[in-house]
Amino acid sequence: EEGGEGEATAEEPEEAPPHPAAPDPETFRPWEQPGGSVVWPRDYAMLVLSPNNPLRRAARATVNSALFDNLIIFLIIISSIALAMDSPRLTPEMKLTQYLAQANLAFTGLFTGEMLLKWVAYGVCCGDKAYFKSAWNRLDFFIVMISILQLFADAVPAFRQLRGLRLLRVLRPLRLLSRNEGMKIILI
Repeated sequence: EEGGEGEATAEEPEEAPPHPAAPDPETFRPWEQPGGSVVWPRDYAMLVLSPNNPLRRAARATVNSALFDNLIIFLIIISSIALAMDSPRLTPEMKLTQYLAQANLAFTGLFTGEMLLKWVAYGVCCGDKAYFKSAWNRLDFFIVMISILQLFADAVPAFRQLRGLRLLRVLRPLRLLSRNEGMKIILI
């Protein structure tokens, strides 16, 4: 009779290897491949956040959620409506002008936050899904930077010559196209 008591049989599962301990800060080299699958800097967001970092995982879950995408679409639509309401005929003393200026500040902050959240989720330029590897994200970055420069032009006298960039805010509605596959195909 084979497989007597005390002998391991082929049917019994082997014990899982113990969980690896935290790396020794004296010998840890992040550019090496820990565990053979994660490579620094390619897989690290902003060179410091590993793919399993809780902050990065939360950012990825947020950015990939339908609720987040719908919120951004809603903000783009409201931003576009506010942009359509802006007119050179509005005087700085009018309440509407003040509301639109506050709305522009809020939209710029929210879209900057979206961009930064995507940087944490996907990385900036390294990795397969890095933010700048997508042409649509590069367009989003350009629009956000134009909005920030326009805010500086309004606030700092040295940047007054940049006020002409205000015209480029009309690119904001293009951000809607990046969220609709059918419209992407039409544009390409």
